Amino acid sequence: MHDMLECQIFRQGENGMTYKKNRLRQLREEKDLKQTTVAEDLGVSRTTLSNYESGMMPSIENGIALAN
Repeated sequence: MHDMLECQIFRQGENGMTYKKNRLRQLREEKDLKQTTVAEDLGVSRTTLSNYESGMMPSIENGIALAN
């Protein structure tokens, strides 16, 4: 999988880990990757990836996959 996410999609906040909205999209675009390509690599739909980029919290499994 592409090394696009650099473990920067999460940050420590007052209530534990919070998702950094739009950071995922920013990192994907910096690597000039399409949503469909990244979604296929993760094993999720393009719509699911779009939801993550819009701020939806991924499952723990998908969060780990994104970070890797």
